[in-house]
Amino acid sequence: MMRCFLAFVLLLSATALRAEESPAAAKVPKRLTLEEARRLALLTSSSLMAARLRREAAENGLKAARGEYLPELQLGALYSDQRKNARTSLFFEPQPFRLHQWDLGARQTIFDGFRREAGVEIAREGVAQGEFGIGAARRMLLSQVVGYFYGGVLLQKRIALARLNIGFEKETLDISRKRFEAGILPESDLLHFEQRVLRAENVQVELQADWHILLHRLAALFSMQPEDLSAIEELVFAPRPEVDPGPLEDHTARALAAREEIRILESRLRAERERERLRRAADYPVLSAFADVSNSDRHEFSFSDAGRAERAGLNLEWKLFNGFSDSYSVLEERAQVQALELDLDNARKAVRAEVATKWEEARRWGELRSRHKRLADLAARARDNVMAEFKAGRIDTLRVSAAQNSHDQAAVEYEAAEVGIAQALEELQILTSAGAK
Repeated sequence: MMRCFLAFVLLLSATALRAEESPAAAKVPKRLTLEEARRLALLTSSSLMAARLRREAAENGLKAARGEYLPELQLGALYSDQRKNARTSLFFEPQPFRLHQWDLGARQTIFDGFRREAGVEIAREGVAQGEFGIGAARRMLLSQVVGYFYGGVLLQKRIALARLNIGFEKETLDISRKRFEAGILPESDLLHFEQRVLRAENVQVELQADWHILLHRLAALFSMQPEDLSAIEELVFAPRPEVDPGPLEDHTARALAAREEIRILESRLRAERERERLRRAADYPVLSAFADVSNSDRHEFSFSDAGRAERAGLNLEWKLFNGFSDSYSVLEERAQVQALELDLDNARKAVRAEVATKWEEARRWGELRSRHKRLADLAARARDNVMAEFKAGRIDTLRVSAAQNSHDQAAVEYEAAEVGIAQALEELQILTSAGAK
């Protein structure tokens, strides 16, 4: 009874633990920061879990490879009971046949041309690749989080600008309608502002749809349902005061030392060289020691035989010729090694180009942010002056529309620069830091 109670308690504890670790248990705050988004992704991502499972599989493979150094034990047993009719003179008489037999043997490989050593090294590189794979999955996950987060921040800012734009266009439309009713504004100008209001509202509808699409993408990234993210009201954005990304050479050196795709290729190259050595091991003999003992008990008709046999010795196997199969296998592995060396060189070039691109983006946004800020301020002042003159009846509708268009463009460009510099610096940090944590 006590055992059943303890088992029940352990079952409840395990269920509660799984519930706490499940994606649904991860509560999404209303005001989501970048750090909180990272934490959610690392906690719930199925891709990161899959990478950990692949590393676990590689670790078990390494244990299996090391097991090849241990002796091999075999146990066999046989029990047979037969009845057959044998002819004796003029009659058939049943003759029993029974056989009881067992045997136990051991075999230990002494020398195999370094096959086992190469197998262990290959398996060890598999574990290293699994570890680097976790880092690569983490880096890709964090990069996606940064991209979606800052894309959402920019969407929020554009939605806020769209609301202000709708308010401005409606105010202009109200003034135009009153002037049209007073007979001092042509109907074409009134229809023009009605179109602008509808276009502004359409922009807001499109931006809201883009926001919901972003939530679907974040839900997939967090291994959640879109409904789980419905509580998000704001993505909290903190502008980055710094604009200087630092020397490109420092970022490149850190990236080449930290990037998992390079580490994985280096590990694959070492493993492929071990496979080449494994192929060359076919040229060596295999020497093993063996020992076995067997016991048998045989009964047939009126004849009985029982015995025990023991033996021990050395066994040598040497494959002298197999149609050049091993030679061509060595050449195959050598070609694979050369191909991986080229892949490794190309990967390093790609990392250098990727880091340089993101570094240039950070510098560009840093230089443009202050310019776009100045331009947005000037456009806002110009729009306000034009609106004041329009209310006073001193300018036409085209001037108002042009000023509003200029203001919208300048505001969007400034927000893009403000978000762009923060995103570029975050992505540059992800590109050049160790991802396997």
